[in-house]
Amino acid sequence: MSTREFEVWRGDADGGEFVRYEAEAGEGTVVLDAVHEIQRTSAPDLAVRWNCKAAKCGSCGAEVNGKPRLMCKTQVDDLPADRPIRVSPLRAFPVIRDLVSDVSWNYEVNRQIPPFTPKPGAEWLMQQEDVGDQPLAYLNRLSDLLFVLSRWIGHHLGEQEYLWERPLEREAERARARKAPA
Repeated sequence: MSTREFEVWRGDADGGEFVRYEAEAGEGTVVLDAVHEIQRTSAPDLAVRWNCKAAKCGSCGAEVNGKPRLMCKTQVDDLPADRPIRVSPLRAFPVIRDLVSDVSWNYEVNRQIPPFTPKPGAEWLMQQEDVGDQPLAYLNRLSDLLFVLSRWIGHHLGEQEYLWERPLEREAERARARKAPA
């Protein structure tokens, strides 16, 4: 367990400033864990939005060191240790308070999308054996396309490493360490 420094944006739509905090961060600690630690120990009035902590809902979106990230998936160990970790609300949305942004626009757009309604008398196939391998083959191709696209975007944004490679490299190092003779 080590202590890391954070600069967290505090304020509202009228303005604010970065405030420096310290939080304990061990192996596997994500930025959201650290922000909760800051809430618990130093700033109980710090406003932060989160829901699932599984990268499904997107509600913990914030800018971490100037880049939009999900706080629940951004590992503290992956961020530079030689400077404070800077956490601010997403610039794309109006600020409500501290790290909470007004994302109501997303809900407005969602309301405009018509719900899916099947044709009357449509037969639903719900088991994998009923639909065969065709949907899986399509999803695999789509996954490959998204992977290549995300690498291209990361390259053109100047990313030195790709987010999904760091945890894999760290796990490989742990596996090598476990196999090494003591």
